[in-house]
Amino acid sequence: MVMSTFAALEDFTARLSAPLLESERGRAVALLEDATTLILTHLGWPAVPPSFPPALRVVCVSVALRCYLNPLGITSEQMGDYSYRRASTSVAGMSLTRNEQRMVDRAVGRSAATTVRTPLEIDDTDRATWSPLVHREWGYYR
Repeated sequence: MVMSTFAALEDFTARLSAPLLESERGRAVALLEDATTLILTHLGWPAVPPSFPPALRVVCVSVALRCYLNPLGITSEQMGDYSYRRASTSVAGMSLTRNEQRMVDRAVGRSAATTVRTPLEIDDTDRATWSPLVHREWGYYR
């Protein structure tokens, strides 16, 4: 089953330094589908909408390419007495970085600041029950 993705295979291959081998085509499509699923999950959307912000295409290709080019998340390698290293923040697999999460959120109009609704019955006299601003023994918090 082919799912709709935020980026086409052509978007993916245009960013490769060498042509995509036919044998790697299926892997590339699967990575684009996985990256799309990550973005959909982050946004809480059930499916790719007919139109979406271009930034979602950028993030989708970026995530897929990162996993395609470096699936083990290697950050360092050495030749003599071979060793390799992965950063503690890297994941051997696919995930959205914090910057990618922010980019996705901004692209769809989500703000970093949020508000919390409180019941209408709460007013300034109720501060002592939910805030350290006023406490009988402390007096006014400064």
